[in-house]
Amino acid sequence: MNRQSLGIMTMPYPPSPPFAEKNNFKLLCMAGEKMGIEVFVFFPRDVDFHSRSINGYIYQPAAASWIKRRFPFPSFIYDRFFYTGRESKHTISVIQRLKKEPKVRFLGMGLAGKWQTYRLLSQHPLFSRFIPPSEIVSSPAVVEQWLQKYRDIVIKPVGGSLGRGIVRICLTEGGVLLIGRNMRNMPIKKFFSSYPSCKSYLKQYHLNRHTLVQPYLSLSTPDREPFDVRVLIQKNASGTWACTGMGVRKGKPGSLTSNLHGGGRTCAVEPFLKKYFDEPQIRQIFADITFMTENVPQYLESRHGPLVELGMDVGVDRKGKVWLIEINSKPGRKIFYELKEPILRKQSVLNPILYARHMMQSESNSGG
Repeated sequence: MNRQSLGIMTMPYPPSPPFAEKNNFKLLCMAGEKMGIEVFVFFPRDVDFHSRSINGYIYQPAAASWIKRRFPFPSFIYDRFFYTGRESKHTISVIQRLKKEPKVRFLGMGLAGKWQTYRLLSQHPLFSRFIPPSEIVSSPAVVEQWLQKYRDIVIKPVGGSLGRGIVRICLTEGGVLLIGRNMRNMPIKKFFSSYPSCKSYLKQYHLNRHTLVQPYLSLSTPDREPFDVRVLIQKNASGTWACTGMGVRKGKPGSLTSNLHGGGRTCAVEPFLKKYFDEPQIRQIFADITFMTENVPQYLESRHGPLVELGMDVGVDRKGKVWLIEINSKPGRKIFYELKEPILRKQSVLNPILYARHMMQSESNSGG
């Protein structure tokens, strides 16, 4: 294997070529060509350990098309495989075997899940103040206990994404109000005269070890528009962590989440915050976000293992207090499209291959 290579691991998503993120992957392939790094896209199912080769896709600019062919095992793997819970045992076994390959390096390992990340951060005295109280729903009774204690709570899937299955449950004078999105990601708003009738409805959410419960936080504007700040942190060309950019995601009035897939919109951070907070509050908000971007990635790596990028969702309540809502080790870049920031969007796509080149050069210089 003379030429260094980077394999982008993803999952099938038709139509042809059968995977998502085509524009981003095309940009990575073209950048790799200029750097002397062969970049290709592959699925775990197409890995052949016997021949130590992979059937994958490479972008050819001259033909402006994706070509499928066979590649040797890559030097590095950029993991963009999103688990859906329906993966076969074979797929999971292939990924586990790839991670054990001595001559193949993953740029970063995906975080295990919301709960494990919450636990890691809540155990640190400097980060715990940003983490909402949280508990795994070991039984449906836990939800009722939290509802009696806080009167307004949120349940969410431990491994969920796109706002799917996130539900707010609120005790009111007349009964129980339930707002959020069901497991098909459709918006729901229901009222129940009592908790037992609500509890019967909640059975579809499989309240067990795969569900997290937290107090409801007022992370919305006075006009009831939910919002959060998405911060993208990545390793760069020099191998160090840096904040690539950030933006506000604002949801529809009355909705529970600000997720862009749920109809949310984006806007620049500072002008948005100036509408609702005074200067001292804004300075503190940015100070807290900066503190987390500069310290959380290294801490997570020290406990979890190598990471290459993190998407950090930061909530700000009505009093200006900052909350770390979620950290994603396979973040999207849609926010930069929405903000019409082409330079940031391109940088966010290219940083992983710039970091991969840094790793390749470091190994070459050390004789590895």
